[in-house]
Amino acid sequence: MMIDTPNPVLQTILFSLLLFFVVILTTTKKPKQSKYIKSNSYELRGIAILMVIFAHTGYYLAKDTRFLFPLSVFAGVGVNLFLFLSGYGLTASAIRTKLSISQFYRKRFSNIYLPMWIAISVLYLANFLILKQIPVVKDILSSYIGFFPVADIYTSLNSPLWYFSFIVFYYLIFPILFSRKYPFISAVIIFAASYLLVQLPLPVTKDVHKLYLLHLYAFPLGMLLASLKHPLSLGVNYLWKFSIMLVLFCIFCYTAINSSVGKSVFSEQLFSLISMFSLYFLIQLKNLESRFFSLIGIYSYEIYLIQWPLTYHFDFLYKFMPAYIATLLYIFVFLLFAITIRKVVKTVRVGIYKLLY
Repeated sequence: MMIDTPNPVLQTILFSLLLFFVVILTTTKKPKQSKYIKSNSYELRGIAILMVIFAHTGYYLAKDTRFLFPLSVFAGVGVNLFLFLSGYGLTASAIRTKLSISQFYRKRFSNIYLPMWIAISVLYLANFLILKQIPVVKDILSSYIGFFPVADIYTSLNSPLWYFSFIVFYYLIFPILFSRKYPFISAVIIFAASYLLVQLPLPVTKDVHKLYLLHLYAFPLGMLLASLKHPLSLGVNYLWKFSIMLVLFCIFCYTAINSSVGKSVFSEQLFSLISMFSLYFLIQLKNLESRFFSLIGIYSYEIYLIQWPLTYHFDFLYKFMPAYIATLLYIFVFLLFAITIRKVVKTVRVGIYKLLY
């Protein structure tokens, strides 16, 4: 259900102020750690999922697209950021710890498939009981396999799951093509494999294929950065550090708002990647940590699994209160659902372990 947003600019200002206060109240001094800081990763994931949420809300849920602008223009940056962090995290972990291909698959695929199966099962059940919609058997089988060839924002059960199929491909080829001795070369090979794949006539819609093209570089770039020994060793004084952060912030704002959307795929992807890197290094350089962003980031995957269908198909807040309040409250609703999904996954894991051992 699309929502009415009277006075969209005013509501955007009010929402931004509320969000700002939440962030400020939960901000503390960042602990000193070296190289790839885990809290930074969680913060970035939190920011990335909020970018996606705001874009879905501002451009596809609200009837007036002025609502949440310009917070709503960063969806592509958020998706690239998720892929980049996945490439970085997998590479950094693989360099530290050697796993066999079967060990990698068991660990990684259980982490993404179990939550997805739980979320998709609940959605199919809710669709049947509440919306009286009977799913097509072919769509059910495709969903549980993890292949989502259609991403219609209004008619698909959960259109953002196109990303799931994309990341599964990287998970499939990563342990086969990755070399701990030559991680940099591995990144190039994995990029080449993904580039060749999208040149094939894939059984996906034109829109999904374009999304693959738009986000082709982020995962290998994360791998490349993780293969460097000291990517963030900046010995600068506070004045220089502040100046660099200010420049990065300006670059991020300019390239994100002037994103080249509607131009060539390469141009749009380039601007999105520049925005992503500006934000990434900005977060790495700052001395403060937002516990709010970090908490959202910890549960960002589970939030991604339920965010859009909950607000569009099963909305229970926008119909009763102003959009700016409902949007903020929904963030915490998503968090509660995400925590619940993770607890269910943990219970399932324990049950499977007891059954097998």
